[in-house]
Amino acid sequence: MITSTLLVYPERSIPSNQFATCFEDAIATLASWNFVGYRLMYLNTWCFQYNKTGVSLNDLFSVSSQDQHKIKDNLYHVYGITFTENHATKANEIIGAIQDNLRLGQPTMTRYDSYYSPRDKGYQKQHNNHICVVVGIHNDMVRVLDPYYEVSEVLSIEDFKLASGVYYSFNYEKREIAPDPSSLLKKAMIHSFFKESNFSAADYMKIFAHDFKYNWDFNAYFTNANDFSGTKLYRLIKNTLLNRVRFKSLLTDMIQHHGFHELIDFTEHFNNIIMNWNVIFSRTSKHYLTNTLDSGKHAISAKIIETANIEEELAAVLFNLLSHDAL
Repeated sequence: MITSTLLVYPERSIPSNQFATCFEDAIATLASWNFVGYRLMYLNTWCFQYNKTGVSLNDLFSVSSQDQHKIKDNLYHVYGITFTENHATKANEIIGAIQDNLRLGQPTMTRYDSYYSPRDKGYQKQHNNHICVVVGIHNDMVRVLDPYYEVSEVLSIEDFKLASGVYYSFNYEKREIAPDPSSLLKKAMIHSFFKESNFSAADYMKIFAHDFKYNWDFNAYFTNANDFSGTKLYRLIKNTLLNRVRFKSLLTDMIQHHGFHELIDFTEHFNNIIMNWNVIFSRTSKHYLTNTLDSGKHAISAKIIETANIEEELAAVLFNLLSHDAL
């Protein structure tokens, strides 16, 4: 059995514990190990996932998995990065795959149940699918790097096989022409923010605010005051906030690594959008948990409309900045 440990450092896709996602942190770690960029995976994250075709909460919310599909598409089209998900069918298959990667000097991204992780607070209490990166095998022990928490741990091979039955094959097709971030972002905004000739993401926010204020029976839709994190309302607002943090990470990368210093002032203004969605998220959470959404929905709706107006104005500013004459 091969014994090898790679000196891989964790890379955070977003420099914030509050908004990190384990899937994207693992991607960032593997991309950095292979000296490949990754932040343009957030090209089309300035969006709003809400439809205008009705008022049923069961039909109107898009799930965050749609963002992961967009991110995977961007990684491939911009950087040539693909991840193939593999389900181990034999007990030693995943160990063999890790060893093959180690021979090539490559870490392995795996789905990892933290139920088997002694350092996790849910150890032997709660199952939780997490994404980690295996960086070594030595003396029948497996070293697992967790970029999300920026820590590593060692498990026996037998415990690791219980914790992980899914691994990902990382592939990279070299792109001969370096991506032009400004033109790519401009095209992405046309499809993600402006969407249709008559409706932009800001318009959908205003429709959402109207439905939130007038069309929903919160008592009918939300009956468990202790399970806000399981509701579609929670997922929509939290993912909207996360997407704006993702987008700011992209803007920061364009400034720091691509020389687009003209975006510095814009990025400062973009912080106002993130702060507003933080307020919306906090107020909605508070009113939900205290069962007072009906009394708080007017103020929350007004904050959403205020934020929509800010986003509409800033989107036009950014679109103009992204012209070749401006950058």
